Amino acid sequence: MSSAHLDKFAQIKPATIEWRDGLPFSTEFDDIYFSLEDGLAESEYVFLDGNHLPDDWHLSTGDSFYIGELGFGTGLNFFITAEKWSKFLHELNPGEKKHLHFVSFEKRPLRVDDFKRASEHWPQFKVYSEQLVGQYPSATFGRHQFNFANINLTLTLFFMPVEQALDDLLMESVSHANKIKFDHWYLDGFAPAKNASMWAEDVIKKVRMLSKRGTRLSTFSVAASIKTPLKKYGFSIHKRKGFGRKREMLTAQVNDDTEIDSSLGSGLAKSNAIDFAAAPDNNLRRGFINLKYDKPWFDLSHSPEPTKIAIIGAGIAGCSLAFVLSQQGIAIDLYDENNELAQGASGAAAGIFHPQLTTDFNFTSQIHWQAYLRLNNFLDELDARQRQSIIINKGLQRVLKTNDQRDQLLTLSRSLTLDNWIQPFKSTLPSVFFPDACALDIPSLCQLFIALSPAQRVEIFYRHQVKSISDSKTSQRAIEVYNCTSQETSIKTYSHIVYCGGRSRHQLEAFSNKFTHWTRGQTYLFESEKLARSLNHLICEQQYLVPQGNQQFLLGSTFDDFEDESLRRDSQTALRQRFGELGSKLGLPLPPPQEKEDLAGQVGYRLHTSDRLPLVGGVPDNDKLEESFKALGQRRIAWQDLGTYNRPGLWLNTGYGSHGLLMSLLCAEHLSALIRNDLSPLPNDLSQKLSPARFALKNL
Repeated sequence: MSSAHLDKFAQIKPATIEWRDGLPFSTEFDDIYFSLEDGLAESEYVFLDGNHLPDDWHLSTGDSFYIGELGFGTGLNFFITAEKWSKFLHELNPGEKKHLHFVSFEKRPLRVDDFKRASEHWPQFKVYSEQLVGQYPSATFGRHQFNFANINLTLTLFFMPVEQALDDLLMESVSHANKIKFDHWYLDGFAPAKNASMWAEDVIKKVRMLSKRGTRLSTFSVAASIKTPLKKYGFSIHKRKGFGRKREMLTAQVNDDTEIDSSLGSGLAKSNAIDFAAAPDNNLRRGFINLKYDKPWFDLSHSPEPTKIAIIGAGIAGCSLAFVLSQQGIAIDLYDENNELAQGASGAAAGIFHPQLTTDFNFTSQIHWQAYLRLNNFLDELDARQRQSIIINKGLQRVLKTNDQRDQLLTLSRSLTLDNWIQPFKSTLPSVFFPDACALDIPSLCQLFIALSPAQRVEIFYRHQVKSISDSKTSQRAIEVYNCTSQETSIKTYSHIVYCGGRSRHQLEAFSNKFTHWTRGQTYLFESEKLARSLNHLICEQQYLVPQGNQQFLLGSTFDDFEDESLRRDSQTALRQRFGELGSKLGLPLPPPQEKEDLAGQVGYRLHTSDRLPLVGGVPDNDKLEESFKALGQRRIAWQDLGTYNRPGLWLNTGYGSHGLLMSLLCAEHLSALIRNDLSPLPNDLSQKLSPARFALKNL
């Protein structure tokens, strides 16, 4: 079993806190989290006043701002900034829209109970702290993103060592048409003498690489180990009177447009896949690509500005994407050949979601886990009526094959501090329990996504078939649309087109993807008073059982390799037999099969990929890839000879298999970020695992 993933995750552990006189103290770094005198006033003085905030927001003509913070800690700097930002928004002219990204790095995140206790010191920020406590993430390696929609603010927490987090941001930034550059930095780690890695020269260098002319920075430290690299990498530094009894603090600003390490320029401009942590400098400076480090097919830097977007397919993937993009002010046309939403694989009466986890927490597990947290946070954001309309049941027993599998999963849960999310479960078969896993009414969820979308930003075209999709030399893409009702054909143009359909072959073939296959799924609906008295939670092994209330149950699902739109007796019988064996071992009083029982259930088709991860990202240009790389190994390829290897404005959001319910919302937010040249909720390694371009070399 590979330990590479676990080694990565082992870097992140919850902070070890002692509470001294009601205040949090780090025993690992032997330091306080905030001042004993007036922590709030000190934070505002050092980081807000030191960065000329909120004045800089008033003076800027930009629509979005980025603040980077080294050391999230108790969240105090974030709370103060959020409050100042909220007041700034209220001072804007009608119709003005601004957005703030607050990006913070933390290697030792507080446990949720400690975080909640610390935030109780500042009741004036309760509106922000309560939302964050309610959605507080697991202390697991990666990105964790939160939207404070009422104040146009996005918080992205990087639970990573700071140098890895900055590498991750640099890799993402170079792939964007508009590179991510920060306006302000809060350097708020524990003192350099106690936490040297946070203040290393390489960290300051990468902070500068993510900065621009005018970027400001502030910190409480005036140590020479901070001042020297700041000067070296182009910051002009200024000492300022410290807060209270502290003599001095430091502010700094970038006053020129010099690119740090310009030798990286050509390579970084064309590649989203130089591994900054792994590639030695001589590889970055070379004039030829090396596919050990470089993957230019992930570059999306030529993506056009999104104005109006066509989404093809109104299932869970299409509806969640329409919801997310419309929240960003983008107009959406949603096309589907059916009469209503969620009529394909998303039409199941109930779908369950829980993360499929491996004991080495591989890439699939990591994506599933982040998707699981995100979907649960979305459900928590809903009001009681909305939750009631979509949640059928909650709490899932996951039946495993062996006791060893169960023990390994519980060990993993403890090592990653996931005890609240994955729990032991007493059963006749080896099992674990996911208390937050749910069964949802998928059609109702799709309807809710559209209902929650801003008015007049999503227009739905039912009974419309997209016959063809074309590239364009301009910033627009065209689709040929057939109206099944009027039997008329029209051409529509958009800045972006996203395919979110399932197995519709003629549409998927337009994107030239060879690594998909489909399976047929049939479910079985039945009623049992006896079973209803003994079972009230979800069960999942290879099949799943959903108590739906009123003595109704849903059993799913088959994985057939034939086509038939009608319910089939052989499929229903096979499904009942397979789960019947499991049910008898669990002691469930399942109703016995009847010789001529009614056929009851639904049929749908899932689209799978060969590696069991969806296709979420830009459509690769396979012709250009072949032209550039077909002779790879026979000749060297220079950076200047590279082209653009995606088809700008064309995107895929499909191939979820049986995990569309779990993954669609997180992937919609990720794809929205790619389309808008914004900060993704996913780190780069996971983004590349989802990208359709991951099959680039296999296509050759």
